[in-house]
Amino acid sequence: MTPNIYKENKERLDITIDNLLDLLREIESDEFGTTGTLNDYVGYIIDSILERIYTYNDDVMASAIGLLELTKVRFVNKHVLPIINQSEFDSQL
Repeated sequence: MTPNIYKENKERLDITIDNLLDLLREIESDEFGTTGTLNDYVGYIIDSILERIYTYNDDVMASAIGLLELTKVRFVNKHVLPIINQSEFDSQL
């Protein structure tokens, strides 16, 4: 279940995401033990993107909620369920 994005655009976005992750690691390293956690920073990024794109009327705010739910489902299906399924399989051996 991947979003419908042209390969070229995905590659461009991946470069920006990699740069953002590098920045997050740098900030987290600089502020280790003194301020925000990685979850704080990721939450800030997600919140800021949503505010900049999805807050100008009720219809787009509903789209933002739908996007968050879809993203959650994709994450669970891709990353969480395989671990749960493997754990259940391992416990049956």
